[in-house]
Amino acid sequence: MFKKLLIITGIILIIQFCHSPLNPITEGNLQYSEVYSFATNGYALDVDISDNLIALSANYDGTYLFDLNLNEENEVESIDERVHLIDWEANLGEEKSNKVVISESHDLVFILDMNDRIYLYNLNGEQYLTNYLTGCFGDNWRDFVIDDSQLDSIFIYPLLKHDMAEGAAEYDAGSTSIVNGIISFSELTGEFELECTYGVNKSYFGEFVSFSDSLIAFSEGELGLSIFKQNSNAKLNNEIWDEGEEYVDSNENGIYDSVEPFDDFNNNGVQDSAEDFVDSNENGTWDEGEDFYDCGEYDWQPGVIFCSIDNPVGNGVWDAEESYIDINGNEVWDSAEEFIDVVAPTAQFDLPGEILTIESFNNTVFTGHSYNKGCYMSSLDQDGRFVNNISFAEGHNIRGIDTDGDIIALSAGYDGVLVYEWIDNSTVKLLGNIETGYANSVRINNNNIFVATRDGLEIYKIER
Repeated sequence: MFKKLLIITGIILIIQFCHSPLNPITEGNLQYSEVYSFATNGYALDVDISDNLIALSANYDGTYLFDLNLNEENEVESIDERVHLIDWEANLGEEKSNKVVISESHDLVFILDMNDRIYLYNLNGEQYLTNYLTGCFGDNWRDFVIDDSQLDSIFIYPLLKHDMAEGAAEYDAGSTSIVNGIISFSELTGEFELECTYGVNKSYFGEFVSFSDSLIAFSEGELGLSIFKQNSNAKLNNEIWDEGEEYVDSNENGIYDSVEPFDDFNNNGVQDSAEDFVDSNENGTWDEGEDFYDCGEYDWQPGVIFCSIDNPVGNGVWDAEESYIDINGNEVWDSAEEFIDVVAPTAQFDLPGEILTIESFNNTVFTGHSYNKGCYMSSLDQDGRFVNNISFAEGHNIRGIDTDGDIIALSAGYDGVLVYEWIDNSTVKLLGNIETGYANSVRINNNNIFVATRDGLEIYKIER
């Protein structure tokens, strides 16, 4: 009997240890009050807010949208349920809501049903005939982030999980890939279209992406963090040859030769024959790749070269009369040689424990970790290069992060929400903790804290 009692006592202690922080909070005296709570039938996994809208993911209980009513002091007075989105695909019957993202500039809500679909809900007007994204390298969605700063489109960076790879696929079976897409909207049809281009293939452990200030952060569980730069074309690759990238050396001169400039009078985008040329190497002939003027040849006057900007008629091939500039000195014109435009991270570094969540703010990336490793705040320069990082909230498992630039809120499972003051990139100060249900996700709006818990939505006001 005594032995059985010891075993039971030991089990209780183990459970209590697993559910408690390794280093309990001993500082901070945060004053707060609960403003509102809303119970859901499923675990609330994610929450997003705008000025007057709350979106809540409740797993198999679908997605809730609430209108947020604030007074003049930006305090929450009430919330009104606008719509409960569930069974949006009645023929499937297994929809769930893992993540929600509000696009304020386009009045849309993105809803992630992990490894299945990303749905778009129109906040104003009729819903789309096809209300989900498709046509993006298998559509096996793992996570996503958007850039909705464009007027007539939305850039989206999904993380895809590849169950299989066939033929000459750019990815491996079981791996994950970051791709980039452009969602364009038609005023004529009132519908949208997604165009995806491939980004970069990563390991099986890829889980989360975040975006801020043209920097895309990507986490791979216990393998750490990679930072990629968003280029002007919205892609991860810059579409120009960079030192170290593979290429096809067409003229076998041992170097990569870019497209050399020319005056394209007929605006056909290629160097056509019969265009005037400059014999840079003075060999008396035009060599492929050198500048020339595409003057053309009129059928009514065969053999006569007629150069005029007002009458640019090129014949599409190079003629012996055309001039050129031998830029690389190889005595022939070099067209754009094929190359592999590698997507390379601007920074890549390991972090302790497994990354459970990721959030970006300007040039700072916050990561929440398992194994009681707390939160890491990694600072980057404007090009995405690593500067430094600090850790805080040690002894806690962090599942959600948000900041308004002054306050940092961390959802910490059984330990509720931890609230810190962000002093600078090397200093944060614990203000205290909010006792909530099991906290999965958190958002801040002024002094209002919105928490997605296993019980539903909980809203708190903090005093500062």
